[in-house]
Amino acid sequence: MRRQKIRRTDIKKAEDEAEEAERNKPSLLFYMPAFVLAIMKDLLDLIGVGSIPAIGTVVTILFSIAIFICLILVKANGSVANSRFVIRRLIIFLCVMCIEAFFFVLNFLPIETLTVLVIFLLDRYMTNQQIERFNSIAKELRTRKVKMSL
Repeated sequence: MRRQKIRRTDIKKAEDEAEEAERNKPSLLFYMPAFVLAIMKDLLDLIGVGSIPAIGTVVTILFSIAIFICLILVKANGSVANSRFVIRRLIIFLCVMCIEAFFFVLNFLPIETLTVLVIFLLDRYMTNQQIERFNSIAKELRTRKVKMSL
């Protein structure tokens, strides 16, 4: 069995990736425009504008598109996982938008705001997982290097 040589650059690369993911961790500040739009849309629903069948559907669709654009513009980590996360955002958001636009009974619930909150928390969770993965890779490489040097 051939041993693979572990270089310091491999360890440093894993540590750098973890640091970059930590720096690019999503913050509430980046999600604020989406939260503001979602709260405005939910307030319109609460006061009755969103409950009018034709107007409510148009308002929901327009606000949902604006919120989705805000979510797309949120600073991303730049990894392959992010492209999958953008697709997850789209699926979550389209499902919620369709449900809220066509079921007028649900207009009184703050569904858009809760959706943005869920997407924010999902983004934080995925970033934390990515940081843990890079840190564990760096730790494993360090222990292999120590064992090989003995």
